[in-house]
Amino acid sequence: PPPRPAASACAAHINGTWYASRAKDIESQHDGPEYNITVLAGSSTAFVLTCIAKCEVRNATGLLSTTSSDVTLTALNGTVYKALIDSVQCNNITILGDQFVEPVLALARPAQPYAPNTDITITLGTFLGAGPDTILPVAVQVIGSLVVVAGNGQYRFGLTPILVEPIALSVSDNGTLVVIDGAIGKVVNVLKVGARIDHMRATEDGSVAIVGSFGVAVISKISGIAQSVQVAWNNSLGEVPPGPCGVCCATNDTKMHRDSPNCRVSISVSTGSSTTGSSTAGTVGVYAVSGTQAWGQTQSFRVWVQFDDAGHQIGGSVQDGIAAGTDVLVNTATETITKTSFFNANTGKEPIVMPAIRASFYQGMGSAFVDYDWDATYFRRPGWPAYGNVADARAIAGTLGSDGMLYFIGWSDGGDTMFFFSPHDINATAPNVARDSYTTPSNMNGAARVSYVARMDPRTGYVTTGQLQLTRTPAPSSKGNTLMSNAIAADDHDTVYIAQTAACCIDHRDNLTVNGQQTASYSGGDAALLILKPDFLERTHWAVFSSPHGSPGSSSGVDVHVSGNMAAFVAVTDGAMITAAPLPGTAPGPAGVAVGYLALLPTL
Repeated sequence: PPPRPAASACAAHINGTWYASRAKDIESQHDGPEYNITVLAGSSTAFVLTCIAKCEVRNATGLLSTTSSDVTLTALNGTVYKALIDSVQCNNITILGDQFVEPVLALARPAQPYAPNTDITITLGTFLGAGPDTILPVAVQVIGSLVVVAGNGQYRFGLTPILVEPIALSVSDNGTLVVIDGAIGKVVNVLKVGARIDHMRATEDGSVAIVGSFGVAVISKISGIAQSVQVAWNNSLGEVPPGPCGVCCATNDTKMHRDSPNCRVSISVSTGSSTTGSSTAGTVGVYAVSGTQAWGQTQSFRVWVQFDDAGHQIGGSVQDGIAAGTDVLVNTATETITKTSFFNANTGKEPIVMPAIRASFYQGMGSAFVDYDWDATYFRRPGWPAYGNVADARAIAGTLGSDGMLYFIGWSDGGDTMFFFSPHDINATAPNVARDSYTTPSNMNGAARVSYVARMDPRTGYVTTGQLQLTRTPAPSSKGNTLMSNAIAADDHDTVYIAQTAACCIDHRDNLTVNGQQTASYSGGDAALLILKPDFLERTHWAVFSSPHGSPGSSSGVDVHVSGNMAAFVAVTDGAMITAAPLPGTAPGPAGVAVGYLALLPTL
């Protein structure tokens, strides 16, 4: 595509032509800026101007429309439309019909202080063990009133574990599912599922997919009643060439920083279309990596596999090369399997780590889209917009919102990031919104890791809204510091929940409370929970859970999930954490020993 014009406001690239707007100051009853959108195409083009809150769209003859949502216009050659945005953002311009246009810049609200809620209410805060005997969580899922924590460890919560046959060989196996009734704060089942669990996802009706060193398995209908549990089906993932660490490579990092590859799983509801007529579970997608625990040092193998609801393999592929798969997502609406990963490349001047998001149609029937599939040499081509944005980047995870959109998180090792740019067009700026210094990578502390979150069209991979996020060292230096987003979820109102690991310090760090109790001072790493409104312009909460009563330590956010009116957040910590109605018998671990932690909170 041709070089993009200077972007002072909104612009869009449509069929080889740039539609650009120019910002200017106005003095009127409107708090926000005025944008002239000049249509340059040679023929009439229908487009949608999407605004948040109030939009007035005018042409030379006067007001065309006042709306609180979308304005649909037919744009004639040379016509100038003015969009008066009232203290909000011009979000994007989208072509109607079968064509798609990348929104290239979203404008933040006029700068003004946040009025953040520094207190977060939790209904349960508990360690997942007693002393060094603990469950180290790898995933959490909310199923109605039940909360299922998947992890590894020996703690039994005072119950006799139930073997998940035929995988579990004995109750001494480390892989464990803890089933908690969130309404009453009680453990109702402890399931031993064998060997090591890497990941877990569940359907709303209680079917649970797990993946680990045993392969992949689906457990049917977990309930709050103690009973024998059997797998509906399991597969050893023999398609993955075995490496020195087996089928799924475990991360070496007990804090789950996820730099090392491991297996991921996703499961959909049943379609009732399997050859056996089973309705136990729907499509299951697995993303596995085998080869080496030290990613990038030797040959590795990636595989994604699709199974139907009877466990029959119906799609997938194996690739070898230096790469790491980070997440997989089954989407029944688009009938796609979306995989996130990262891989090595070279700009011609230096090595670089590149992110990738790849969506494949069910049963291997072609590619739906590939994001960030750029030639790495673009980042060292003088005159190109992305020149010099050579920070290593990784695609980490994704989830689906109730709006059907794909919510994606990634990392960048420094502020000179490729996430400034459209995943489809390296010449186009992504529609990222910046709200304050914690969403603007500047004055960076070296290659401090920056997080990225984006809302994407799951059919095309186009970003509709994105945001870069970071922490900052205390004043006066206020250096941009490391923030790693590890998992993402969205509730029924598309409020976004992100489990993070934060270096010093998130916003208002010294003033945060949990249930009115002051949190401990920063002591080497925070398990943070970030809650964002759908437009990404308001942080409802940015919370940590460390307690001043007990040994200081560091912690890391591992996973978050939301369903109905309950959100669940799990972390790994080697320090004291704030508890609320803790599970009976649980207690913090010894100083410096990693243990599991769970917090439940009402959705917002």
